[in-house]
Amino acid sequence: MQEPQQISVSKLIRGTTGVYMKVRVVRKWKKEDFRKAFVGEDFSLELILVDEEGHVIQATVGKALIQSFEDKIIEGYTYKIGRFQTFQNRGYDIATAHKCRLRFGSTTTIERIQALIPKSAFKFVSFQDIIDNNLDGRMLIDVIAEVDAYDMVSNVDNLERTYLVLEDLNGDKLRFWLWGQYVEDAKRISSEIKYKKEKPIVVLQCVLRVPHEGEIKLSTTDNASKILINPNIPQVHEFRARNANKPPRTRGIVHIKTKDILAGNIKTIDELKNIEKAGTYVIVAYITKIDKTFKWYYNGCKVCTCNAGKKADGLWYCSQEECVAHEIGNHYRLTRFQAKFYIEDAYGGKAFIKMFDKLIKMKVNKSVMQCIEKLKEVSTKESGSILHTI
Repeated sequence: MQEPQQISVSKLIRGTTGVYMKVRVVRKWKKEDFRKAFVGEDFSLELILVDEEGHVIQATVGKALIQSFEDKIIEGYTYKIGRFQTFQNRGYDIATAHKCRLRFGSTTTIERIQALIPKSAFKFVSFQDIIDNNLDGRMLIDVIAEVDAYDMVSNVDNLERTYLVLEDLNGDKLRFWLWGQYVEDAKRISSEIKYKKEKPIVVLQCVLRVPHEGEIKLSTTDNASKILINPNIPQVHEFRARNANKPPRTRGIVHIKTKDILAGNIKTIDELKNIEKAGTYVIVAYITKIDKTFKWYYNGCKVCTCNAGKKADGLWYCSQEECVAHEIGNHYRLTRFQAKFYIEDAYGGKAFIKMFDKLIKMKVNKSVMQCIEKLKEVSTKESGSILHTI
């Protein structure tokens, strides 16, 4: 009988047999079973493995075998694994870009060994790629960034949530939502900012990219995500050094992306008004006034966030016919805050924009309510950009 041969992760293809690998387990988590008959149970045990060459692959232990392997596998340790199966890497919550995934079977062997294998295998993606949608939406991604701000913890359907505003080395910002068990990490981060008076560097492993209401955000996913605060790794030391040498940002200087210039997407307000084709455009303008008479909040549908109204049965119904909540009422609704801003560009063009609370807070670090309160302190006869008052 032929002896099994060692193989590297990069050479694995579907149907590979008669081989073994030496790998380190750099991430381990349980995926929940969301089928109605099995809610609350574990669906699978998921692993991210890295070999001696730094290549990564995901491995799955099915529901029936979790108890057989769970205690044998410890995150951070190195193993020799053999008699595994390979199949196409597909589905949701894909943690590596490898075309294949390993499946543990009843005959799979695993032996703890000593080996020189990298202790981490982060595949960091840039905020620009996240914003520009250059990634597979099913992929779990790794991110490194500085925490710029944080929000208070709220409770939605008995589940705690909060968010952090993250900033990368290019000054791009993204909102990162943390749910359930991950809220404790957010509390630790907020304590660092509050008491140490410094913005921590975070490494996010296996998080989701989520488009929502025109905004791209990051989010934790059930059990897979991991948040490291100021970890002692080379990538964080490099980030901190480059961040310290970054020139300070000056209010009033607008950074426009080269691709928008080349694509002709930069328009004046008057040009924008005459465009009939829908698309994404860039204008450079100043906020001159906030409309204090504008109704700056409304009751929103919990499903799609559009307007919702309360009927005689005491339930909230969505105004949009396409929404499931249009026919089926909900006991809850979301209070959606927004403000109306008047803007003016350098060519005299004027317009107004409506911005939701979360976008305002991300841009000026103040909520709609804080902006309104600030306006009450400023005389209505005062001229000049409202930016100076906010």
